[in-house]
Amino acid sequence: KTKAIDNELNPVWKELLEFDLKGIPLDYSSTLEVIVKDFETIGKDKFIGSTILSLKELSTGQSRSFPFKGVALMSEKSQPIGSTIDLMVSYEAPASPTNQSDPGGTNVQTVDGDKDEEEDGDVVDSGFNPLMPGVPGQTENQLARRLTKGKKTRRILSNKPQDFQIRVRVIEGRQLSGNNIKPVVKVHLCGHTHRT
Repeated sequence: KTKAIDNELNPVWKELLEFDLKGIPLDYSSTLEVIVKDFETIGKDKFIGSTILSLKELSTGQSRSFPFKGVALMSEKSQPIGSTIDLMVSYEAPASPTNQSDPGGTNVQTVDGDKDEEEDGDVVDSGFNPLMPGVPGQTENQLARRLTKGKKTRRILSNKPQDFQIRVRVIEGRQLSGNNIKPVVKVHLCGHTHRT
């Protein structure tokens, strides 16, 4: 999931989203789903549009990058909404098909778009910026080279099981329906339930 950009109909994210594929290579039918939503501070984010990108160009088994420019976003009824998004997708194939311990990954570079983008995955902020502001005339090949070059500066995602805590702070409710109610909040996560 990218960061939200406030009050902008033509947002530019320049964010790198990285997915660890655990050594499983892409195949001809692999796809990438991009969902764009309007960020809401209270309640669920509002759906704007989505698209499904075929990754067959990257499934040849070689490490490479591929630009998706002007990809049309579709409504929930699969109708074009008139908005587009630009992405640079880079794929690093596993070292060998027999060695499953070497992780392959799909890197999704958000270059430009018309709305906010949401996607499940880790956002890895390495300070790497493939579109340097003030550098005119960057080509797609230069973007791809910068994306591949930035791989060396990114942190490696750990497969080690780790203990962690999830902290939920319940702040307030608004406009609850009913009369003389006694509201309570229940949070259910990983088989545990807590209530206010």
